[in-house]
Amino acid sequence: MGNRHSLGFAAAALFTAAGAAVEQGWSYMSWALSGFGILILIVAFADRLPYLHRLPPPWGAVKPPTVEWHVEGRTDLRFEMEAAPQNVILALGLSHPNQRKIREVDLNASVVGSGSIRRCSQSGEPWEGGGKMLRADGPYWMETDAQIGRKQVMWFEVEIPEPGRYPIVLVLDSPEFYEADDVPYEHTLEAVGVHRATDAYVS
Repeated sequence: MGNRHSLGFAAAALFTAAGAAVEQGWSYMSWALSGFGILILIVAFADRLPYLHRLPPPWGAVKPPTVEWHVEGRTDLRFEMEAAPQNVILALGLSHPNQRKIREVDLNASVVGSGSIRRCSQSGEPWEGGGKMLRADGPYWMETDAQIGRKQVMWFEVEIPEPGRYPIVLVLDSPEFYEADDVPYEHTLEAVGVHRATDAYVS
């Protein structure tokens, strides 16, 4: 349970208990305090209640970010592959309308069929923050307790083994989202083989 829910639950319990203890039996003051406690509880859990979750933050749930995809600077996610395997830089541009960072985000990113995926800087230098590459059916990058600003870019170095089409899967999860399940994003990058003519020399 998040801090918002825990604090709301504690405050609601406190007001309800105070209402019950005002006098022997129930009075207008008792009902007022208890009603205020229930109102606090509703506000605290508004991000989890149907319709109320649509209220703007901080009352309702935060909106998951939208994602823009780039590979080697191209928005069509198509690049020429001059060698096999080849490392490319995949950029994910995350943006959302919330007034503050989305907190406690668990992130999983994978390029299906790739040889490896690691978060890096824009220039390809190793990422110095949290997270690590794991392997299941294939390699994927996992990061926990991340924060996503209103506009933020994440870069990943991905090893592409050969020309072809490679599905990209990004999954974000945060207790601040209304959705009970993870929020998935999908796209596909395409590696196009380049065949270069070679000169033949005859001695």
